[in-house]
Amino acid sequence: MHGVQFYIKRMFTWSVNQHVAIFRYLLVGITVIILSLLFPRSNFRYDYERNRTWKYNNLYAPFDYALEKTKETLEADQERIRQNFVPFYRLNRNLLSVHIQEFQENFLYKLTLLSGKDTSIVPLLRDSYNNTDSIQVLNFNVAQTHVISDYYTLEQLNDVLQTQLEKLKPRQADFLKPLLREHLHPNIMYDKNVSERFLNAALDRVSLTQGIVKKGDLVVGQGAIISDEVFTKLNSLRKNYFNQLNEDVNFNLINIGYFLLVSILITLFLVYLNLFRNETFNDYRQLGFIFLLIIGFLLLIKAVVALDNNMYLYIIPFAIIPIVLRTFFGNQMTLYVYVILLLLSNFMIPVGFEFLFLQFTVGLVAIFATVSTFYWSDFFLSVFWVMITYLAGFVALSFIQSGSLDSLDWQILLALILNSLLTLLAYPLIPLIERLFGFVSNTRLIELTHLQNPLLQELNEKAPGTFWHSYQVANLAEAAAGVIGSNTLLVKVGALYHDIGKMEKPQYFIENQTGSFNPHDELSPLESVRIIVQHVTKGIEIAKKHRLPNVIIDFIRTHHGTTIIGVFMEKYRHLHPNDFIDEVEFRYPGPLPYSKETALVMIADSLDAASMSLSNPSEQDIENLVENIIQQKIDAGQFSNCDLSFKDLKNIKKVLKTQLKSKFHLRVKYR
Repeated sequence: MHGVQFYIKRMFTWSVNQHVAIFRYLLVGITVIILSLLFPRSNFRYDYERNRTWKYNNLYAPFDYALEKTKETLEADQERIRQNFVPFYRLNRNLLSVHIQEFQENFLYKLTLLSGKDTSIVPLLRDSYNNTDSIQVLNFNVAQTHVISDYYTLEQLNDVLQTQLEKLKPRQADFLKPLLREHLHPNIMYDKNVSERFLNAALDRVSLTQGIVKKGDLVVGQGAIISDEVFTKLNSLRKNYFNQLNEDVNFNLINIGYFLLVSILITLFLVYLNLFRNETFNDYRQLGFIFLLIIGFLLLIKAVVALDNNMYLYIIPFAIIPIVLRTFFGNQMTLYVYVILLLLSNFMIPVGFEFLFLQFTVGLVAIFATVSTFYWSDFFLSVFWVMITYLAGFVALSFIQSGSLDSLDWQILLALILNSLLTLLAYPLIPLIERLFGFVSNTRLIELTHLQNPLLQELNEKAPGTFWHSYQVANLAEAAAGVIGSNTLLVKVGALYHDIGKMEKPQYFIENQTGSFNPHDELSPLESVRIIVQHVTKGIEIAKKHRLPNVIIDFIRTHHGTTIIGVFMEKYRHLHPNDFIDEVEFRYPGPLPYSKETALVMIADSLDAASMSLSNPSEQDIENLVENIIQQKIDAGQFSNCDLSFKDLKNIKKVLKTQLKSKFHLRVKYR
């Protein structure tokens, strides 16, 4: 029993320690299964489009199959049924006798004899049913066809009665006229239920086919232009292919095949992430977003393909994918994911290679056009280039295939314009994704760099020295990020906000002390340390209150790492020379910087703070300061969680020395 408990506890501990990896591979497995189930099970793998060239060998019918009517033909047949349909009316045989009894006189019957027409039945207004010249009257549920002209409308009957009443004396006529009109009611009523039932039955009997293609008949020849007739034959063959050959197909093998192909693509993607984008590999939010984006877009493609009109495929805004991905993940990974998406969509889209070639080209343009997208207005320019590429690419492909202007499909051109306009949906999608997944876009970062930002203005008002210090740190870190290929914009924003926690007690930080008074002189070293360390936790609280992105809050958490506040530890040692000193009490809680960007802000923060103590430094003083600060961080193990290389550090030192020399107005000596 104890052995079982031991293994359960061990398994639980292992699952807790490996929860990120477990969740990652669970996410991957679910994604692979969902994607495998999305693909069509038919093995009819020909790509074709109307008015394009058939690029395969001669295609012969593998079996007898019915030639289905086109949508237009079927609708025309159904419209003819509606035009020729004879509606049903129901005769109310009791209506006349009821009114005769009420009227108590035989004037209506005598007038009917004089008129020469049968007024025992009176229909509804003929104009309401002017699409037919005949009706069917139900008498005891027996239908008899009659001509409409056999019956009076109420208006016609009034005219007849008026003529007959004119033969009477005026006094009699005036007395009878309102009585007669009061008792005139139609006794033939339109029967909607019966009419609709018979009409629907007639429509259901309309044949969906218009002939038979015999086994062995030539469906389309190699190099032939796919006309409307051939297009109909191919569509009918594709729809019948699955049903006719399902007995010879092992669908389990098809499912396994799709599963293996998807597994290969996703595995290669994971290998790429593990080698080149480790932060994404270990972040299930980013992985989940990418997989959800692929699944959602393939579901959209599947829904459009189900409409059975290839023109609708050209309306799908493929360019949204690279625009959104490029905003959060950069060029390389965006291209990798987009290629995977196109490869998977190839199994679902019933059009040729030219379509995917066009989408790939537009995807490249979308990636390149958004490289410098920092403002919302830049998106409109990106969409413009997407539209130009779509139109130029489609026209070029049309010329290649037919060599004629007449072959241009203007409907598809209009669809591509609509496609480009739909790409603007990326504009509202990006802020939504930022909120849902905690990502941050360049546009959001640009907004945070504006000095008019309320939080930065508050920092400037409450702690002007800290504000200026943060601005200097941002300049140093941004320059260093540029030489090692890191995200300069992210570094700049992280540096601007890394010390916002000092707003709570600005006078306890040296850059905000304007006089000779230092409040730490009245505090014990441990009290001073608590106040100094508190600016990190307070900064996190303020950042969350102002809804700063998590990636910016990480700069606040890590900009001191786990370094020791040496000044106060030495002060404590001096005051208590015989006491044991626990270094933990004088350390920042961490965590350590986990990326190049957060490490750069740590270096720049320490370097700018240390440089404030320099008075008229020489060039050598500055070089020594940069070397010492970075070496101290290395010796303290502050860069053990980030991937800064020796080459990176060499380039960082070089640019930081140049920046500090410029700050102190030192000229470079030429030899």
